[in-house]
Amino acid sequence: MNIEIVEKADHLKLLAIWESSVRATHDFLTEEDLQALKPLILEQYFDSVDLRCAKNSNGEILVFCGVHDGDYRDTHNKKCKIERKLTLII
Repeated sequence: MNIEIVEKADHLKLLAIWESSVRATHDFLTEEDLQALKPLILEQYFDSVDLRCAKNSNGEILVFCGVHDGDYRDTHNKKCKIERKLTLII
């Protein structure tokens, strides 16, 4: 597993990871809520935080996290062991 700085080219993949995780864990959000959040995440949130990701040996992103002014932002992903490693690096 490699920890890397997220490139802008990876933002669509991060959005897919975010959406999949939110759909699995945030059943209180409506479809309209999700569709309203997606452009905000892609166009504003990702650019406002320092993003890191963990990639497997095939270069696929497994999990990501963002930090803003030293505050860890949840990745909405259940791979906690990897998340802890990411937060230690950041």
